[in-house]
Amino acid sequence: MVNFDNGLIIKAIVFVVIMAFMLQLFSFGGGSYDRQEPEPTPTPQQDLGPQMLGSSKPINATIVDYPDNIIVMTGNGVGEDTALNERVSELITEGKVSYTNSVDPRVLNIVLTPGTSTKEVGWELSADYPGYTTYAKADFSLPQSVVFTTAGGQKNVSTYTRYTATTEPLIEEGGNITVVLSAIIQGNEIVGSFKMELADVEEEAEKQFTVASCPNSYQAELSYDWENRKINETQVLESIQNKFSANATIEYEEESFILLYNVTEEGAGALSNHSYVLSVADNIVLVNESLTDREMIEQDFAGVLGENASIEFSESTAVITITSNQSISAEELAQETGADSASIAKECALEISSPVRLGGREYLLSAEMPLLTELLDPSIKEGEEVNKTVVFTLNGARVVKITPAE
Repeated sequence: MVNFDNGLIIKAIVFVVIMAFMLQLFSFGGGSYDRQEPEPTPTPQQDLGPQMLGSSKPINATIVDYPDNIIVMTGNGVGEDTALNERVSELITEGKVSYTNSVDPRVLNIVLTPGTSTKEVGWELSADYPGYTTYAKADFSLPQSVVFTTAGGQKNVSTYTRYTATTEPLIEEGGNITVVLSAIIQGNEIVGSFKMELADVEEEAEKQFTVASCPNSYQAELSYDWENRKINETQVLESIQNKFSANATIEYEEESFILLYNVTEEGAGALSNHSYVLSVADNIVLVNESLTDREMIEQDFAGVLGENASIEFSESTAVITITSNQSISAEELAQETGADSASIAKECALEISSPVRLGGREYLLSAEMPLLTELLDPSIKEGEEVNKTVVFTLNGARVVKITPAE
């Protein structure tokens, strides 16, 4: 008689389940669904119209449960990662993990013990080992009907109220995520299956960042009053290169227009009698680019426009970039270049601790997300803390992008 090891039999069954799980697409595009409706009463065949591709606006989907108690981690060498395997061994000792297996060094299957929170273990492993991707099968609950936009207009379509797909196990059971649906629509029905994908959501918030690096890259603006706008760009650049750094550039935008306030259409039109006035449009006066006599213009315009009118002379701006190891102030930059005023900032990379708490929920930073770059006061030092209002782009329970708020 052949004796079978019950433990080996159980592991073999779980292995088959894991392999079936791995064969599913690791995206919301490959899922199963259950409309959860009673069998319809047969009705006469009717023409439902053409089939059209439709997509929904972002909607909420609720994670009902993680039914398999299996977490899959993927990535180069994940099955041979010593630190990760040591941590999983600790989870086994803690009674949270039953056992693991790795059919491929790029895949590690983690079988949880019954009652263990898939989200709790998934969050910990995702946070501590960001170089790998973590998946689990989840059951989602969807609204009974969703508005789809098609070439034929908006359609209020009945959807499958339950949907199963693989996702990062970062949200607790009962928690919501924002998704979009796409499907072939005929009439007010979905033809076949549909695709569900995570949708980006933006949230603005003020958070504390740490200055990670400031690579000696400066950006400055030099302002020249209207009467001083005729500068020699080459000479200005040479003065910067000689004083601060040979690695410098300049972009200069000369402006010669004049703005009018509280003037009548007749008064503005009369300005064209002056030979140096090229055109008058609305409240903008263009004059000969070579003209720099501000006092003369003020007197000429006052004689035509009257006492209630006012004029504003445009400023011209030079944008300077400098890469230098030395400290540079706005005052010495203005003095060296002959600018009427100057401002300067240092380009710095900012980092924020993960997870980020927004709207009562925590979000992990995506491993591949670039650092936020901001122009800061040149006196700022690496390691200092700064508060910034930014826009977080959220996808599921991940922060996938951070941009400055407008």
